[in-house]
Amino acid sequence: MQMFKHITVRAKLAGLMLLSAPGAVFAAAGDPIPMGSTDISTFFDEFCNISNWIFAFALVAAVIAIIFSGVAFFTSGGDASKVAQARKFLTWALVGVAIAILAKALVAVIGSFVGVQGITAFLCN
Repeated sequence: MQMFKHITVRAKLAGLMLLSAPGAVFAAAGDPIPMGSTDISTFFDEFCNISNWIFAFALVAAVIAIIFSGVAFFTSGGDASKVAQARKFLTWALVGVAIAILAKALVAVIGSFVGVQGITAFLCN
């Protein structure tokens, strides 16, 4: 039992070190946004870039979910419950794609509402 306790303490410390590593990397990178910048377009550019990364991640996750549901369809063997489960998984994957597209469009709407120039639904400045 004592050995298990040492292992869990070491695992927690290793996890803490892994979680704190990006902070050290970003701290060494310098200040990406100038301090004192109150321009809304600077803030919105960062917001748009973040939304692009989230959108890309959502689309990759959706492609993986669609592939998984296709495999589930092929391996169902005609079982009605497995086909229904695969169809439900595909439906929710497509709903996720639709939500990601609408969220990306919402970024463009917010950008035009606050007066940022050069923003379209899928492109930032």
